Amino acid sequence: MHRLPVEIIEFIVEFVKSSRDYRTLASLALVNKSLCERARSILYHTLSSLENNTTFGATPQCLKDFPHLGRYVLTCTIQHTLLVGHRGTHIVDNALLFPERVSEHLVNLKDLSIKKFDHGNVLNFETIPFQLDRFCWNDCNAFLPLLTFLKTQSELRRLEIGFSYNPFTMEFSLTHCPKIEYLEGNRGMVEVILPGRKVSILLWEVTWSTFHNVYGSLLSKNSLKNLAVEFSHLKAL
Repeated sequence: MHRLPVEIIEFIVEFVKSSRDYRTLASLALVNKSLCERARSILYHTLSSLENNTTFGATPQCLKDFPHLGRYVLTCTIQHTLLVGHRGTHIVDNALLFPERVSEHLVNLKDLSIKKFDHGNVLNFETIPFQLDRFCWNDCNAFLPLLTFLKTQSELRRLEIGFSYNPFTMEFSLTHCPKIEYLEGNRGMVEVILPGRKVSILLWEVTWSTFHNVYGSLLSKNSLKNLAVEFSHLKAL
């Protein structure tokens, strides 16, 4: 087939997409190179461990079988088996722990969400070929692996971390994640990430841990006074 005008390709693909016709969209990817690229960009835009028939998306098993398709993935959502609650999800617990032949193809990943994972191994990549725009980890219990991962993300603009406790305060260099504009987390995360940065939107999670450390002792208010300059940059709280 001769190359079709871009407008026609867009019309065909968008029409099939609006009909939620997965099989036809997959068939379009076999017609020619132009249709293939556009169709695949929709078919594999989202990598998810959740079974969701309402949207197009890739599965971890799909990428294990065809690792080169990882370059089309822009958004990835990983949810722990205990929360997913159906058979076959054991294969997705380590969905980010792909063999290097898979992870090296996730070059365009921009949005990564992790929901309830009890250890930091989920971020233990062989290589990290991507630069995220947004990173979210709900019920995070692995503070040090989290910081180690964040040190690799120089383009990150949105960070959303849910801790059930206040992580230990430590210095986090301004050379790491220098472009953060949106920060969501509890007091501990605020005191680690915010110093020296010009964050414009802060979603502060107020919990018991806002006022107490991991030992139950009351936290000092003085540390918050040290963030007066950073608070002055906020446009929304």
